Amino acid sequence: MKVKANNILLIVLTASMLLYAGCAGGRYYSLNSPEHHYLMGMKLMERYNLDDVEREFALAKELDADFAPAYVGLALVTSARGDFDGAVEKLEKAREKSKTAEDNVAVAVGTIKVYTDLFIVDKGKGEASSWMQSAEEAYRQGLGYNSKDPALHFFMGRAYKVAGKYDKAEASFQKVIQLRAGYAVLAMEELSYLSKASSEKEEQ
Repeated sequence: MKVKANNILLIVLTASMLLYAGCAGGRYYSLNSPEHHYLMGMKLMERYNLDDVEREFALAKELDADFAPAYVGLALVTSARGDFDGAVEKLEKAREKSKTAEDNVAVAVGTIKVYTDLFIVDKGKGEASSWMQSAEEAYRQGLGYNSKDPALHFFMGRAYKVAGKYDKAEASFQKVIQLRAGYAVLAMEELSYLSKASSEKEEQ
């Protein structure tokens, strides 16, 4: 199923550049390694140039056809272009290629993002009607590989926020802050938003 990309392009690219950046953990990779091209692709997300981003992910894949995160990146680009079915196919390929816990967490977070993007565009109609179930299943799978990965909790919190499940969203963002391992500033910003939204709702 293809959906209009305009409403999700900015959201997809801004958020997705965070998915793997934290996994680098201060490590350095050679300039012509799949890890380097993957991280470069994520950084290029800031410029919202899908062609440049896709080229970096494609190079990562070319250097190592079994490098799972490259497929996650390509899935996010595909989602940003409005091709949900294509994005899911690439996520499945990433899942097949995953060899480490880090790979599997990246797949889980990417899956949460893609299904959240589908809901934003499709407003819960058609295939998007079961989007939360799919996102939560990916979340549970990711927790099985690393329950302390802040990206999992952060992007699941974002999904809950989009769905209007503010209590669950707040719990997820609080978990991110408690972990003190990344995304804490963004989580605090999200909590501020939720607090403001809750206050406005009470005043109505």
